[in-house]
Amino acid sequence: GITACEPACRACGGIDSVVPLADFLALRDVHQDCLAAACRELRFLEATTENLLLRICAELSLRRFSIALPLLRRVCRGQAPDSSISSLLKELISWTRSEALAVALLARERGELGQRRIILSVDDSATVRRVLELAFAREQHVVVSVENAERALAALSEIRPDIVFVDFQLPDLDGLDLCRRLKREAKTHEVPVVVLSGKVGPGFEEEARSAGASGFLVKPASTDALLEMLRRLTG
Repeated sequence: GITACEPACRACGGIDSVVPLADFLALRDVHQDCLAAACRELRFLEATTENLLLRICAELSLRRFSIALPLLRRVCRGQAPDSSISSLLKELISWTRSEALAVALLARERGELGQRRIILSVDDSATVRRVLELAFAREQHVVVSVENAERALAALSEIRPDIVFVDFQLPDLDGLDLCRRLKREAKTHEVPVVVLSGKVGPGFEEEARSAGASGFLVKPASTDALLEMLRRLTG
């Protein structure tokens, strides 16, 4: 059945059943054209729960989360809170950090950003992430907040932010190592990176600059300092 855990589809490499989000994120080497064609066909079929779930799974297999999210919300109306479908919705919302990733994707696709910027915030402190979100919300920028390097890299596979603010120390990968990695990747090497650190001293800023950072701020950074850094590095 559609809600049973099934192996990846042999034809396209995608998943055609409701499974935890981690299973979709772990997919590799999917047949993009095959899945995209399936999505197009499913758009014109009767919007039954089964057809919608098939399309959602195909979209998630393609990592098109901004499309899958509203479809999943639609299906979840009337679903029990503890169902596998509702659980998948909660995971997807959590992963996209209050749907900021979906908003960023849609805004970029539709050319609706204008002077707004897409900002990736990487910090294991929920308080710091919230401070940045509130600071940049003053000018209606889109902030995608994640708590570690793994989620940052997953988000970067979907979007190209205008700037990255990263904590000096992260739980999984050092913030400077993440900065170096971004500077090595063709997709992100031109994206400015600002390192945030609770450590004070010229040596820490020099270390961040050596890793490729374009800016350095000592925490807690004020709203004015954050906005000034954003304007200076993104125009």
